[in-house]
Order: sequence, then C-alpha cells, then structure tokens
Amino acid sequence: MQLLKSHTSTLCRRAYPLRRPAVFSCRRDIRRYCTRPEVLMSEDEAAARHDSTALLLDADDDHYDGKIISSAGLPADPALFGRRLAASLAAWGTGSTRGVWLRLDSAQSGLVPVAVQQGFEYHHAERDYLMLTRWLPTSAPCTLP
Repeated sequence: MQLLKSHTSTLCRRAYPLRRPAVFSCRRDIRRYCTRPEVLMSEDEAAARHDSTALLLDADDDHYDGKIISSAGLPADPALFGRRLAASLAAWGTGSTRGVWLRLDSAQSGLVPVAVQQGFEYHHAERDYLMLTRWLPTSAPCTLP
C-alpha cells in the first residue's frame, strides 16, 4: 500500500495546506484533512479503489435467510443507489439470501422507480414509508408474506 505524505503528495501540495500534518494510507483518509476541493473523491471513486464490499448497501439479516436494507444509509442520488443496489443483489444472489426487504421513507421516494426497475415489488405502505420486496431464488417459489 502506498502511503501519501501530507506535504509531498501530488494530491495536496504546500499551496493547498492541510488542516494538520498527517500520513495517509489511502485517498479516503486525505478527504478529512485537505482543504483543496478537487482532492475530494466521489463515493464511486472511493469504492472503485477499495474492495467491492464498499459498494454493498447496509443490510441486516432476518430469521428467514433474507436481508433488510437499512433506509438510513441509502444514497440520495438515484443513479448511485441503482449501482449499489445492483451490486448488492448480485452479491446476495450468489449466497443463501432469499428475500430482500427495502424500506424507503417518504423523503426517499425518488428511489422507488430505480428499485422497481431492478425487480422490487410493492409490499405495503404506511403514512411515512413504503416497503418493497424482491425474491432472489429463481428455482423456488416466493414465500414472502
């Protein structure tokens, strides 16, 4: 792993001082300290530089070999959400995951078309959220309630 030094790095030179001197192990660490806006990487760039698990959405396991995607950690950008959702479904589809539950709060309604395009179906809705589901195994009938 290449270490990026505070004032000798090509990312952040003396003309763009750091908030505090440090040695960085990756570009993600430099984002906290560098005041130069061009240095900041997008989430896509950071994920591409790190392992593929960085692309997966945060999800908890349920008692029936399923996943419940946390609505708190979802990206607001529909394109980024779509890429991360596709990567997550591909990773979970190769494992033992059967059903995926996606809860979207009313403020996240812009993500609904992206989820539906990727095979999610409406399960139920309440005043402040919408629950979508997707059954992953193609060889078994859907047993979601």
